[in-house]
Amino acid sequence: MPHPKGVTNNPNGRPAGTPNKTTAELRELLTAFLGKNFTRIEKLIRELEPKDQIRVYLELLNFGLPKLQAVNVESPITAMLPPVIIYPAPGYEPLKEEEEDGRFHPGEN
Repeated sequence: MPHPKGVTNNPNGRPAGTPNKTTAELRELLTAFLGKNFTRIEKLIRELEPKDQIRVYLELLNFGLPKLQAVNVESPITAMLPPVIIYPAPGYEPLKEEEEDGRFHPGEN
């Protein structure tokens, strides 16, 4: 019978986030292979069509950079802010009405 999530018979097991031995060994082998063959792989990529070069570059980025995930932040408004009242400066004159073309032309009479 399976255990509920988070319950195990081996409390001293591998800590969370630690890669298993096979994954770590495979990573080391791939890193060594890529290091030894970097110049050859780079030459092969340069011989590809530009669109294929971009595709390979983007695929290789997946191995070097962690994938980003969208973050949705929801925060309820807990306090109401008072309204902001803006008073016109002394000597303020409202803008002239819009011209026939629908635009305002500053400085023109």
